[in-house]
Amino acid sequence: MFRSRPLSLAILLAVAPLSASAAERADLLIRNATVVDVEHASTLAGQSVVIRGEDIVAVGPDARLRSQWSAARQIDAEGKYLIPGLWDMHVHFGGGPALIEENKALLPLYIAHGITTVRDCSGDLPEQVLQWRGEIAKGTLFGPRLLSSGAKIEGIKPVWKGTIEVGSEADADKAIARLQHDKVDFVKITDSTLKPELFLYSASAARKAGFKASGHIPMALTVEQAVDA
Repeated sequence: MFRSRPLSLAILLAVAPLSASAAERADLLIRNATVVDVEHASTLAGQSVVIRGEDIVAVGPDARLRSQWSAARQIDAEGKYLIPGLWDMHVHFGGGPALIEENKALLPLYIAHGITTVRDCSGDLPEQVLQWRGEIAKGTLFGPRLLSSGAKIEGIKPVWKGTIEVGSEADADKAIARLQHDKVDFVKITDSTLKPELFLYSASAARKAGFKASGHIPMALTVEQAVDA
Protein backbone atom coordinates (compact mmCIF):
# COMPACT_ATOMS: atom_id res chain seq x y z
CA MET A 1 0.00 0.00 0.00
CA PHE A 2 2.77 2.40 0.93
CA ARG A 3 4.49 2.06 -2.44
CA SER A 4 1.25 2.70 -4.33
CA ARG A 5 0.76 6.20 -2.88
CA PRO A 6 3.24 8.03 -5.12
CA LEU A 7 1.58 6.48 -8.16
CA SER A 8 -1.86 7.57 -6.90
CA LEU A 9 -0.58 11.10 -6.32
CA ALA A 10 0.96 11.17 -9.76
CA ILE A 11 -2.36 10.15 -11.30
CA LEU A 12 -4.20 12.84 -9.35
CA LEU A 13 -1.66 15.48 -10.35
CA ALA A 14 -1.96 14.46 -13.96
CA VAL A 15 -5.75 14.58 -13.92
CA ALA A 16 -6.06 17.90 -12.09
CA PRO A 17 -4.73 20.09 -14.92
CA LEU A 18 -7.04 18.34 -17.36
CA SER A 19 -10.04 19.09 -15.15
CA ALA A 20 -9.01 22.72 -14.82
CA SER A 21 -8.74 23.14 -18.58
CA ALA A 22 -12.02 21.37 -19.36
CA ALA A 23 -14.06 24.60 -19.29
CA GLU A 24 -15.56 25.36 -22.69
CA ARG A 25 -15.01 28.72 -24.31
CA ALA A 26 -17.85 31.11 -25.03
CA ASP A 27 -18.06 34.69 -26.25
CA LEU A 28 -20.14 36.13 -23.42
CA LEU A 29 -21.08 35.04 -19.91
CA ILE A 30 -23.89 36.95 -18.19
CA ARG A 31 -23.63 36.14 -14.49
CA ASN A 32 -25.88 36.30 -11.43
CA ALA A 33 -29.00 37.43 -13.26
CA THR A 34 -32.58 36.78 -12.26
CA VAL A 35 -33.96 34.99 -15.30
CA VAL A 36 -37.64 35.42 -16.13
CA ASP A 37 -38.99 32.01 -17.14
CA VAL A 38 -41.97 32.94 -19.32
CA GLU A 39 -42.88 29.31 -19.97
CA HIS A 40 -43.49 28.57 -16.30
CA ALA A 41 -44.38 32.12 -15.13
CA SER A 42 -41.56 32.20 -12.60
CA THR A 43 -38.22 33.85 -11.88
CA LEU A 44 -34.91 32.13 -11.18
CA ALA A 45 -32.30 34.03 -9.18
CA GLY A 46 -28.54 33.51 -9.38
CA GLN A 47 -28.56 32.32 -12.97
CA SER A 48 -25.90 32.63 -15.64
CA VAL A 49 -26.42 32.68 -19.39
CA VAL A 50 -23.74 31.50 -21.80
CA ILE A 51 -23.64 32.95 -25.32
CA ARG A 52 -21.48 31.67 -28.16
CA GLY A 53 -21.80 33.42 -31.49
CA GLU A 54 -25.49 34.21 -31.93
CA ASP A 55 -26.69 31.32 -29.79
CA ILE A 56 -27.58 30.93 -26.12
CA VAL A 57 -25.89 27.62 -25.37
CA ALA A 58 -26.52 27.25 -21.64
CA VAL A 59 -28.63 28.68 -18.82
CA GLY A 60 -28.25 27.55 -15.23
CA PRO A 61 -26.97 28.27 -11.70
CA ASP A 62 -23.98 30.58 -11.69
CA ALA A 63 -21.66 28.32 -9.68
CA ARG A 64 -22.15 25.39 -12.04
CA LEU A 65 -21.85 27.29 -15.30
CA ARG A 66 -18.89 29.30 -14.08
CA SER A 67 -16.98 26.04 -13.61
CA GLN A 68 -18.06 24.69 -17.00
CA TRP A 69 -17.62 27.79 -19.16
CA SER A 70 -15.16 30.63 -19.58
CA ALA A 71 -15.52 33.81 -21.61
CA ALA A 72 -13.33 36.82 -22.23
CA ARG A 73 -16.36 39.08 -21.84
CA GLN A 74 -18.44 38.78 -18.69
CA ILE A 75 -21.31 40.89 -17.41
CA ASP A 76 -22.27 40.91 -13.74
CA ALA A 77 -26.07 41.14 -13.77
CA GLU A 78 -26.62 40.86 -10.02
CA GLY A 79 -29.78 42.74 -9.06
CA LYS A 80 -30.99 42.78 -12.67
CA TYR A 81 -33.54 40.76 -14.61
CA LEU A 82 -32.97 38.93 -17.88
CA ILE A 83 -35.89 38.19 -20.21
CA PRO A 84 -36.14 36.43 -23.57
CA GLY A 85 -35.87 38.69 -26.60
CA LEU A 86 -39.20 40.30 -27.46
CA TRP A 87 -40.94 40.06 -30.84
CA ASP A 88 -42.91 42.90 -32.42
CA MET A 89 -45.42 40.87 -34.41
CA HIS A 90 -46.99 43.63 -36.54
CA VAL A 91 -44.85 46.40 -37.98
CA HIS A 92 -45.30 48.53 -41.09
CA PHE A 93 -42.18 50.27 -42.36
CA GLY A 94 -43.38 53.09 -44.58
CA GLY A 95 -43.89 56.71 -45.42
CA GLY A 96 -42.53 56.67 -48.94
CA PRO A 97 -39.04 57.17 -50.38
CA ALA A 98 -38.49 60.36 -48.39
CA LEU A 99 -38.56 58.35 -45.14
CA ILE A 100 -36.36 55.40 -46.11
CA GLU A 101 -33.42 56.56 -44.00
CA GLU A 102 -35.68 57.47 -41.09
CA ASN A 103 -37.16 53.96 -41.10
CA LYS A 104 -33.69 52.45 -41.30
CA ALA A 105 -32.55 54.56 -38.35
CA LEU A 106 -35.27 52.97 -36.21
CA LEU A 107 -33.75 49.49 -36.47
CA PRO A 108 -31.15 49.83 -33.66
CA LEU A 109 -33.84 51.22 -31.35
CA TYR A 110 -35.65 47.89 -31.42
CA ILE A 111 -32.55 46.19 -30.00
CA ALA A 112 -32.12 48.97 -27.44
CA HIS A 113 -35.63 48.21 -26.15
CA GLY A 114 -35.15 44.43 -26.03
CA ILE A 115 -36.97 43.63 -29.28
CA THR A 116 -34.81 41.11 -31.13
CA THR A 117 -37.26 40.06 -33.87
CA VAL A 118 -39.64 42.18 -35.95
CA ARG A 119 -42.41 40.88 -38.21
CA ASP A 120 -42.88 43.32 -41.08
CA CYS A 121 -46.43 43.03 -42.42
CA SER A 122 -45.79 45.14 -45.52
CA GLY A 123 -45.74 48.89 -45.63
CA ASP A 124 -44.78 50.84 -48.72
CA LEU A 125 -41.04 50.09 -48.59
CA PRO A 126 -40.98 46.34 -49.32
CA GLU A 127 -37.77 46.32 -51.38
CA GLN A 128 -35.86 48.27 -48.76
CA VAL A 129 -37.07 46.05 -45.91
CA LEU A 130 -35.97 42.90 -47.75
CA GLN A 131 -32.58 44.52 -48.34
CA TRP A 132 -32.27 45.38 -44.64
CA ARG A 133 -33.26 41.82 -43.74
CA GLY A 134 -30.31 40.50 -45.73
CA GLU A 135 -27.87 43.06 -44.35
CA ILE A 136 -28.88 42.30 -40.76
CA ALA A 137 -28.47 38.56 -41.39
CA LYS A 138 -24.96 39.19 -42.78
CA GLY A 139 -24.02 41.40 -39.85
CA THR A 140 -23.47 44.53 -41.95
CA LEU A 141 -26.49 46.35 -40.50
CA PHE A 142 -27.38 46.51 -36.81
CA GLY A 143 -30.98 45.71 -36.04
CA PRO A 144 -33.46 42.99 -35.07
CA ARG A 145 -33.99 39.84 -37.08
CA LEU A 146 -36.53 40.77 -39.74
CA LEU A 147 -39.34 38.56 -40.96
CA SER A 148 -41.00 40.21 -43.95
CA SER A 149 -43.91 39.61 -46.30
CA GLY A 150 -42.37 41.83 -48.95
CA ALA A 151 -44.96 43.50 -51.17
CA LYS A 152 -48.57 42.76 -50.25
CA ILE A 153 -51.09 41.20 -52.65
CA GLU A 154 -53.97 43.58 -53.47
CA GLY A 155 -56.58 44.33 -56.10
CA ILE A 156 -56.39 46.79 -58.98
CA LYS A 157 -55.77 50.44 -58.00
CA PRO A 158 -55.75 49.73 -54.26
CA VAL A 159 -55.74 52.18 -51.39
CA TRP A 160 -52.46 50.83 -50.03
CA LYS A 161 -49.04 51.39 -51.57
CA GLY A 162 -46.30 48.76 -51.75
CA THR A 163 -48.59 46.24 -53.44
CA ILE A 164 -48.71 43.69 -56.23
CA GLU A 165 -51.96 44.35 -58.08
CA VAL A 166 -54.01 41.23 -58.77
CA GLY A 167 -57.04 41.23 -61.06
CA SER A 168 -57.08 37.58 -62.12
CA GLU A 169 -55.91 34.13 -61.07
CA ALA A 170 -53.00 34.47 -63.50
CA ASP A 171 -52.00 37.70 -61.74
CA ALA A 172 -52.14 35.91 -58.39
CA ASP A 173 -49.90 33.13 -59.69
CA LYS A 174 -47.38 35.72 -60.91
CA ALA A 175 -47.54 37.48 -57.55
CA ILE A 176 -46.74 34.28 -55.66
CA ALA A 177 -43.89 33.53 -58.08
CA ARG A 178 -42.44 36.99 -57.43
CA LEU A 179 -42.70 36.53 -53.67
CA GLN A 180 -40.97 33.17 -53.95
CA HIS A 181 -38.18 34.87 -55.88
CA ASP A 182 -37.95 37.52 -53.16
CA LYS A 183 -37.75 34.74 -50.51
CA VAL A 184 -40.35 36.38 -48.31
CA ASP A 185 -41.10 34.83 -44.92
CA PHE A 186 -44.88 34.88 -45.34
CA VAL A 187 -47.51 36.36 -47.68
CA LYS A 188 -49.63 39.40 -46.83
CA ILE A 189 -53.00 39.80 -48.60
CA THR A 190 -55.17 42.91 -48.18
CA ASP A 191 -58.61 43.68 -49.50
CA SER A 192 -59.17 47.34 -50.31
CA THR A 193 -59.96 46.39 -53.93
CA LEU A 194 -59.10 42.68 -54.11
CA LYS A 195 -62.13 40.58 -55.08
CA PRO A 196 -63.17 38.00 -52.46
CA GLU A 197 -62.72 35.08 -54.84
CA LEU A 198 -59.20 36.26 -55.67
CA PHE A 199 -58.45 36.64 -51.97
CA LEU A 200 -59.30 32.96 -51.51
CA TYR A 201 -57.35 31.98 -54.61
CA SER A 202 -54.29 33.94 -53.48
CA ALA A 203 -54.42 32.43 -49.99
CA SER A 204 -54.66 28.94 -51.48
CA ALA A 205 -51.82 29.62 -53.92
CA ALA A 206 -49.65 30.92 -51.08
CA ARG A 207 -50.30 27.79 -49.02
CA LYS A 208 -49.50 25.51 -51.97
CA ALA A 209 -46.22 27.38 -52.42
CA GLY A 210 -45.30 26.67 -48.79
CA PHE A 211 -46.14 30.08 -47.34
CA LYS A 212 -48.31 31.07 -44.42
CA ALA A 213 -50.71 33.86 -45.32
CA SER A 214 -51.64 36.87 -43.22
CA GLY A 215 -54.16 39.46 -44.22
CA HIS A 216 -57.38 41.45 -44.05
CA ILE A 217 -60.33 39.16 -44.73
CA PRO A 218 -62.93 40.74 -47.05
CA MET A 219 -66.27 41.43 -45.38
CA ALA A 220 -67.97 39.18 -47.95
CA LEU A 221 -66.05 36.16 -46.61
CA THR A 222 -66.18 34.29 -43.33
CA VAL A 223 -63.18 33.45 -41.21
CA GLU A 224 -63.84 29.78 -41.93
CA GLN A 225 -63.66 30.38 -45.68
CA ALA A 226 -60.34 32.17 -45.32
CA VAL A 227 -58.92 29.42 -43.10
CA ASP A 228 -60.12 26.67 -45.43
CA ALA A 229 -58.46 28.35 -48.41
